[in-house]
Amino acid sequence: MTSFTAREAATPAVNLIHYNEILVTGASALSRRDYELALNMLSTGQIDANALITHRYEVADSLAAFAEAGSGRALKVAIHNA
Repeated sequence: MTSFTAREAATPAVNLIHYNEILVTGASALSRRDYELALNMLSTGQIDANALITHRYEVADSLAAFAEAGSGRALKVAIHNA
């Protein structure tokens, strides 16, 4: 995996994005406080993390899970050990 510093820029594969109609979304304005707030909301039950998982697969079905995650039909896919 490649990582970049705040002063570096990635070179996107614009033809790949265009011809495959890939949606690219970025986020950069989150602070440590934002993460703490989100974790607090999860830990106190204000956000039900289970409701965010739309598909669940056992480890044996990992390939199907990855296919579903890449299909665009799933919000979050979880792979678990039965």
